[in-house]
Amino acid sequence: MGDVASACSLADRVDPHVVVIRQGLLQHVQAESVGALCLRDRAVLILAETESEHDLAEALRAGARGYLSRRVAASQLVDGIRAVSKDGLALDPTFARHLVQFLTSEPTGPAEIPAQLGALTRLTERQRAVALLVAEGMTNGEIAARLFVSDATVKSHLTTVLRRLGLRSRTQLAILVNNTAGQS
Repeated sequence: MGDVASACSLADRVDPHVVVIRQGLLQHVQAESVGALCLRDRAVLILAETESEHDLAEALRAGARGYLSRRVAASQLVDGIRAVSKDGLALDPTFARHLVQFLTSEPTGPAEIPAQLGALTRLTERQRAVALLVAEGMTNGEIAARLFVSDATVKSHLTTVLRRLGLRSRTQLAILVNNTAGQS
């Protein structure tokens, strides 16, 4: 199997409780594919090729519950699978350190977001920023430029926002944001 669509199709047929993905084995493993595999309460554990805190943060935002080095010992992999299958987290200690550094660093873009936006309070600050900019009619490229992130990061946030709010489209999101903002 070489692509995300095939992996999602197989997961839909077999309906496993845990999906283990080796980053780099599937082409274009990114937040959207992780989000698709996380449907129906599937636990996703990623065996990472690199120590990228951005990739780790993006995977966790998309719903992955595990992120281990692909060179992890077999016993640690088994422990990781057990943890994510019980709704726990499995993070390689090295990656966890990188994640803490990433999360505690200064923000890279503006984040002027009203504190209370009803249903949107279930989102992270960055996800709310993306939702507000979608409601303003901005494209992913425009949002990426405004927030100083990549288009792929915007897509990742948008996928997570739609899933968390039970929405299917940007239009539904824009309507929700505008209705919620009108009530505040």
